Amino acid sequence: GYTNQTSANLEWTAADVGSGVKLVECRRGSQAYAPCAGMAATLMALPEGPVTFDVRVTDNAGNQATASRSWNIDLTLPTVQITAGPNPFETS
Repeated sequence: GYTNQTSANLEWTAADVGSGVKLVECRRGSQAYAPCAGMAATLMALPEGPVTFDVRVTDNAGNQATASRSWNIDLTLPTVQITAGPNPFETS
């Protein structure tokens, strides 16, 4: 979707009923994955345009899963122009 908000709060869960979760990593856009600080992130001062946030989980057996959230930031004001109407100098 679209928003005009330049910050975002994201939350996620990670679980593995088999060998257990070993590592949870996050990234924004095409940045490299880095360990997440907990199960939530706050992104600030985001630029206008598309935003993607990914979470990657690795379990103790080496299996990986990812989740992704994408949205668009639109800071451009719409424009409007009246192109027809009565003549303001016309008398009736």
